Amino acid sequence: FTDFVGCLLSFFLAIVLGTLFSIPSPMLVIGSLVLIVPGLTLTSAISELAEHNFVSGTVKLVKAILIIVAMGVSYVIVDNLITLLNVAKTVQPMV
Repeated sequence: FTDFVGCLLSFFLAIVLGTLFSIPSPMLVIGSLVLIVPGLTLTSAISELAEHNFVSGTVKLVKAILIIVAMGVSYVIVDNLITLLNVAKTVQPMV
């Protein structure tokens, strides 16, 4: 649950910064995903599964999958909130 709350907080902070600095909010929300991606957890899970430590490898793999699901659900919630509040700015093409 802490990963889900962390995702929501980082996404809401991205929305606030996007509106303050006139940057498109979806760009900042997607950029904040880099801080939350469970790369090390996923890597160590695959490593332990390859070493035949099935119990700990499966537990770490499930944890990584749950973090990814929390990221997805919180992104959908924030994306719908951006659309609902009409906060999203359009990206102006460079001419």
